[in-house]
Amino acid sequence: MSWLILTLWGSAWSQEPDVADDPNRIEPGGIVLAAYNADLGFGGGGVLNLARFNPGYDPFRWRAQLAVLMFAKHNGLRPAGTFQNLSLIVDLPSAGRAPRWRLEGYLRRQTNAGWYGLGNASVFERPWEDIDPLLDPEAYALARHHNEYERSRVGLKAAGRLNLVDDLDAFFGGGWTLNRFTIYDGSVLDQDLAGAHGADAQGRVSWAVPHQLLEASAGVYWDVRDHETAPRQGFLVQSSVRGGVGVGRSGAFWGANLTASAYVPVTGRTVFATRLLLDSLGGDVPFYEMARHGGLVQENSPGGGRSVRGVNLMRLHGRHKALLNVELRPELRAFELAGQASRVGLTAFVDTGRVWATLPADPVLDGDTGLHSAMGAGVWLHWGDSFLLRFDVGTSAEGTGAYLDVGQMF
Repeated sequence: MSWLILTLWGSAWSQEPDVADDPNRIEPGGIVLAAYNADLGFGGGGVLNLARFNPGYDPFRWRAQLAVLMFAKHNGLRPAGTFQNLSLIVDLPSAGRAPRWRLEGYLRRQTNAGWYGLGNASVFERPWEDIDPLLDPEAYALARHHNEYERSRVGLKAAGRLNLVDDLDAFFGGGWTLNRFTIYDGSVLDQDLAGAHGADAQGRVSWAVPHQLLEASAGVYWDVRDHETAPRQGFLVQSSVRGGVGVGRSGAFWGANLTASAYVPVTGRTVFATRLLLDSLGGDVPFYEMARHGGLVQENSPGGGRSVRGVNLMRLHGRHKALLNVELRPELRAFELAGQASRVGLTAFVDTGRVWATLPADPVLDGDTGLHSAMGAGVWLHWGDSFLLRFDVGTSAEGTGAYLDVGQMF
């Protein structure tokens, strides 16, 4: 899941000049954060950072970050918490050709995780529209959870990257997660677990019990972009495999992903960018994994601010996924902001994707509904070399979403 983030304030604690120039120094810092997206609402929190430098390592010997972030969204009656995250990340750059490692421990809770049913033909029902929130607030609040459930998890992850040759790199990792769920009365997930939609539907959501999950992934990526934060030309291609095994709830699954992004300068100040993503899962797949894709960065799709803007996060669940994003990114003006070379520009985009419950397509679950598409526009600010802030608004047949995020979507 992606939740980042507008930096409101940040600083490194002051140090004496001779300490700041010490190549083996320890450097602390802190950042206050704020965020918004249509799926989780408004969020805020902070990051404490501690880094140790060493001349033999680039950019540092190690860095530890402690992050706290909380989101809340109005549910039609009042603001309610949607997502909480507490994480500790340790980044360990390498010397020479050793892998660069990233270690993470986290505690996360999401109260509005989505389940609309399996397949491309799943329906977005809105039973709260028939309830007066003033006359029956309790029924209204419960109806707002019709397509939702709560997932709490504790996890440990380790990921490494290794340069193979020139622009070709390998990535690999593994993790452990302890999952627990709260099922809302009368929700789609509650109905499926009770067998209201048949034994097949009941089997699809059988992972919605307390369980542990062991996962591993590996892949390669070929990166010839001219810039990592705001590329103007080049491409990024990645291919990966992944898998997981349940503990406390038996079952195992596998997955494969292929993602290609390309960037073409249309004029001296306009870039055409596109991404094609294909993802496939097999075996006994946890229901929540069917709304995610693998790769170098694993995220939810299709649906949400990182895949189809204007379609709800975790809206579509399927073992097989296809996603296409197309953007025009014209630059409006270059200027200096707080001593840093900066640029501001616009984005016009079309996002589209779909899922398949099975291949060939299931006539009931996938139907003939075709693609779930959205279109929209946004504005972005590229400040300095590595910070890019964007605000997008996308609209689809199911609604409109606004997203404030850091970095281009791809």
